Amino acid sequence: MGLRDVLVLAIVFGCLPAAFRRPYVGLLLFSWLGYMRVQDLAWSIGHWRLSFLVAAALFGGFFLFEWGRRRLWLPDLRCRLMLLLLGIVGLSALLVAGMNGFIFGQYVQFAKILAVALITTSLVDSRGRMRGLLLVIGLSLGFFGLKGGLFVVLRGGEILRGPGGFIQDNNDFSLALVMAIPLLVYGALGEKDRRLRWLMWGTAAGCVGTIALTHSRGGFLALAAAGAVMVWNSRQRMLGIALGLVACLVLLFSLPQSVWERLSTIKEYQLDSSAMARLKAWGIAARMIKDQPVLGVGFWNFQVAYPRYDPATALLGVQEGRSIVAHNSYLQIWAECGTPAILTYLLLFFVSFFDLRRLRRTSDAGLLPPWIGPTARAFEASLAGFMVGAVFLNRAHFDLAYHLVGAAVALSAIARAEGAAQGARAPAPGFPAAEVRAAPLRPVFGAAPPRPRGSPTW
Repeated sequence: MGLRDVLVLAIVFGCLPAAFRRPYVGLLLFSWLGYMRVQDLAWSIGHWRLSFLVAAALFGGFFLFEWGRRRLWLPDLRCRLMLLLLGIVGLSALLVAGMNGFIFGQYVQFAKILAVALITTSLVDSRGRMRGLLLVIGLSLGFFGLKGGLFVVLRGGEILRGPGGFIQDNNDFSLALVMAIPLLVYGALGEKDRRLRWLMWGTAAGCVGTIALTHSRGGFLALAAAGAVMVWNSRQRMLGIALGLVACLVLLFSLPQSVWERLSTIKEYQLDSSAMARLKAWGIAARMIKDQPVLGVGFWNFQVAYPRYDPATALLGVQEGRSIVAHNSYLQIWAECGTPAILTYLLLFFVSFFDLRRLRRTSDAGLLPPWIGPTARAFEASLAGFMVGAVFLNRAHFDLAYHLVGAAVALSAIARAEGAAQGARAPAPGFPAAEVRAAPLRPVFGAAPPRPRGSPTW
């Protein structure tokens, strides 16, 4: 066991008592392990279940010290949709896939992802706590932006992959970095500490270069979508467009030729075997949906069911050691878990975008604290990047997407509480803010009423 292993273990086990006594600390520690993957950066503890220990401390401490004075999750429609999705997926796993050992393990993993997202809605109850969570997520992933840039300088333009876990694959790695960039950019815009502000700008810039060097076309399109949303939602769009053009010029002259050759296949997809394999997988997924529209072919059963629809391709994939996947998160959910599952999944993100837009516009009108608007913009851009990337990547159960939805629920509750504290009023849809200042800031989607918050600093 090397010095790096000892350091990681000392940090984790040293923080476990605090994670148990103060579950919010456990949430931060869990996020750090999940997104920075420090256990995979060490030499010999990558197989240790450190996240499980932290999760046990987090939930154990919550039920012992927090239960009774706060809910496990807020009664928001998005929380109910996540629970409904968990139930539908469970029915598909039990009644169609058969719930064998592998399926049960994957279902437990999915339940863990949703559990962390749900408890985030309860624990993140102030501006300081929101800032702390987004700093941990953004800088944990931004670390790999800086590391990727250094890697290129020292070793050249090889394809970059993630450290492990849910971001090990180069496509998944690029998607996670895309989602981190808005958190870093908007965080830097509102950060008062100059050193931390420059660190966030630097890691955001490094993430852009690292995304390109993953050679992921889905990541590139997700980055373009996130950037477009950031520019569109900006209060200074022309400046945003100018900065985007400058960034494109820098990338044009700095990235290796292999990256541009890879991206050029987007235009000539008919000549690219990988792109044509994706289109074929989409067609097979459509046939599965047609045959099993209610509960699908079974949770995590796409590869098992594939030979019934295309035996030759399935046999070739086994011989070449390749996994056969849908290459599309929406078709993956639809084919594996059925129509109710995909409708619930899409509604979850639709409601999130609707509420984030509402918060952003209300904050811009001066009816909510000014930090609410940039935070809502960060969530919008990050989730937009995910939804575009999900069209080309098999990441239906992506940890970070659900976690940010949970954080968006928390942001809505914080906005109501802070707005009520300062006597804020919300504009009604379709009317100027000045005409409806007497209207109360009502909760939407069945959200809980304002409740006492913690300290405004972290």
